Amino acid sequence: MKLFKKDIIILGVIAGLIGNSAKLILAFILNNLGLMTKTYLDIAGNYFQHDSLDNIYGIINSLLADFFYGGFLGVVLYILIRNTDMNYIKLKGLLFGGLLHVVHNGIFVFGEFNPTTLDDLNQFMLLFPTLLYGLVTAWTLEILVK
Repeated sequence: MKLFKKDIIILGVIAGLIGNSAKLILAFILNNLGLMTKTYLDIAGNYFQHDSLDNIYGIINSLLADFFYGGFLGVVLYILIRNTDMNYIKLKGLLFGGLLHVVHNGIFVFGEFNPTTLDDLNQFMLLFPTLLYGLVTAWTLEILVK
């Protein structure tokens, strides 16, 4: 890891992938508890085609899209944190997750960008994995940068 200490993109992507994994695990748990009927894979899949999770290619495409997006957002978070400072990094991660909830789970999903339809409970439950994404990504960055 010492080799990549100064590389913003590599560190951001690694942190974003770890944060995204935590997000998907929590979403999977909430889905199995019946609190979410659709997960981030449904949302990611609908950017490409309708009902894309009915075959293995749709599932793989959705997973890849979600992880690439998570990696990209990890880079964005790292740039934001690096240009402010490393103080209160977990709080900044939570705030970033909250902003992502508004932009991604709000504007992108419920605008004309994505045909996914979610009920009120599902919309609300998307907040928690997104907050977890921001927190875990920021915490991972804190560990990697030290």
